[in-house]
Amino acid sequence: MTLLLIASVASAYTLSGYAWPPERLPIEVHWTGQVEGLSHEELQHAVDSAAAAWTAAAPCTFSVVAVEDADAQDWFAAGGVAVLFGDPNDTLPDGVLSEQVLGAGSGAPVVSNNQTFEAAPPAEIVVNEGPYWISDSAINAGACTDRVSLQGFLTVAFGRVLGLAASCAEGQPCADPDARDATMYWAMQTCDTQASTLGTDDIDGLAAIYGAPYGLDFRCDPSEDDALSVDCRITDPADAVALDGTWTFSEPELGSSVLTGSAASYTYASAGSYDVALCVQAPVCQGLRCATQTFVASQAPAASADTDSAPDSSGDASSTGCGCASRPAPASAAGLLGVAVALLTTAARRRETQRVR
Repeated sequence: MTLLLIASVASAYTLSGYAWPPERLPIEVHWTGQVEGLSHEELQHAVDSAAAAWTAAAPCTFSVVAVEDADAQDWFAAGGVAVLFGDPNDTLPDGVLSEQVLGAGSGAPVVSNNQTFEAAPPAEIVVNEGPYWISDSAINAGACTDRVSLQGFLTVAFGRVLGLAASCAEGQPCADPDARDATMYWAMQTCDTQASTLGTDDIDGLAAIYGAPYGLDFRCDPSEDDALSVDCRITDPADAVALDGTWTFSEPELGSSVLTGSAASYTYASAGSYDVALCVQAPVCQGLRCATQTFVASQAPAASADTDSAPDSSGDASSTGCGCASRPAPASAAGLLGVAVALLTTAARRRETQRVR
């Protein structure tokens, strides 16, 4: 079997040649133990934050879940991913802070992102006891002396579990600035939180294995019939159009109205700037994907065949770029009074109709 190993010319990341099959997702990382000088809360925060960093950068079919488990070593023996704080079996030689033991891969092929990999093996991450580790909050507060960020180390270790290889070989100089700045750079620098944060290189490496993240975008335009009405529709990705989205139209004084479907229309009670939110249950995902835009409802009447002056629809788009704003055309005082009365009457009727629906 030929495994596909990729090294991007423009990026520092390299792939180890294995990936997690869909039936083993989401990945559960079980952890246990304690580290001298760090509280239980600091340990939990380091594990959760390292897992969350990769989850946030991953495609929707992928996630990492951290679980505290007194029998984490048994979880590893059964084929899972475990983090053992405290080196309970004294497996690390003196002077070694941590190590990662990958079990034997299954050898079974895994097709991911139109590429063939080997199924990811179980992994055990052992962190030695001793005054070597420190929390990111302590480093940022200036309380670090010759110690290593625990969260930074775990972020790098989780990256290796997910199929990324070190961007530079251990013990060799790292001349490539892209590689040196990547999270997967092998060196553990003291009093440095840089490895705790994923960069573009790391996200690209993850996407090379599991595919690009699942985005979500939609467009809102003023209705042709009424400038207080909005017509919204999903525009990206294409497969989201076939899904039933949940639209939330919020008005501060009236609360929120929720509609479902790949498109939705709504009429506001008065002119103003309003948030429109869309959430979609993405395919094969364990959670929702959501997006929000701002729609500007205008008080101007919509254009019609018997109207001499139509509203100018070339207004600036909202702050989110949805292109929804429009400006009213000039009118006389008497004309504006008549329009205002008509719009208020129409808005009241529409609002009553919407409540009945």
